[in-house]
Parts: sequence; structure tokens; C-alpha cells
Amino acid sequence: MLKIRLKNPFRKFTCNQFIFIELSIIFLVVFHTVMVFWSIIYNDSNDMFILYDGQAYDSQNSTEKTKVIDSSKLSKMFERKIKKPDKEMEMNDVLFYSPEYIGEIKLVGVVEHSEPSESIAILEINGKQKIYLTRENIEYEDIVIVRIFTDRVIIKYAGKYYSLIIY
Repeated sequence: MLKIRLKNPFRKFTCNQFIFIELSIIFLVVFHTVMVFWSIIYNDSNDMFILYDGQAYDSQNSTEKTKVIDSSKLSKMFERKIKKPDKEMEMNDVLFYSPEYIGEIKLVGVVEHSEPSESIAILEINGKQKIYLTRENIEYEDIVIVRIFTDRVIIKYAGKYYSLIIY
């Protein structure tokens, strides 16, 4: 029988790939051994920056290291910053998550302005619609508009905050 052998480019590629991997491993091993002998022969030591209060007994300049540590403590570079929450943000959360008002007043629409104090709320009281601004009193049951959002209006009634929501 006659056997025909075709050239397979994949077989050649995998062979070249294995040769490349073997050569790179040999290069890395040789490089690291040379670096180890180089550091032993020339006694090249690299001092690292110490971030703790311990003493380094192997180095001759331990006083310089403690000076660096003390100066880093004075610079407040490693100090933790704790952000204090803003009271305004907490108040906004209280206002935004206030319970829904159940009564005769219904929110019909909102005209939002870039400045929140200039936004307009359109409220319907007993079938009549009227516009109100922030901090304006509503004649019905002594209610004050506290804040106008895009989808709700926060009112203050009897010392508590309630929200009117557009449906």
C-alpha cells in the first residue's frame, strides 16, 4: 500500500510553540541565577521603606528610618478621613421617604425649575386647581409646602411631613 503523507501546518505550529515555551523557561532560569550571583558578589542590598514602629537591627541607619516614620506620621498622609454626613442630606432623605398624605388635597402637576425654591406645584383642593410655590401656605387646614420634587411634593401638616404623589 502506498501511504500519502500530507503536510500539516498545525503540527509545525505546535512544534514551534513548544520550542518557544522551552526557550523562555530556560531564559528565565538563567536570568534569575545570574541575578542571584550578581547580588551575592556585589552585596547589593535595597532598603525598603518601613511603615511600622519596629526597629530594623540589620541596617546601620535605623535613626534615619525612625525620622522618616515620625515625619510620615506628622504629614497625616496615612490618617483616615471620616466624612461627616450633611444634615441637609439627612433632611432630604426624611422628606423624600415621608408617608403619603391622605386627604382632600391631590397633586395634579409639577413645574420643575433649576432652582428648587422656584418650582411650582399644581394642587387640586375640592375640585379646584391652584398653583403654589415652596414655603407657601395652603388655605386648607394650615398646610405648608416644604419641598417640590419632580414626582412628589412634600408638605408639613400638624408638625409632620407628608408627601403628595402624582398618579
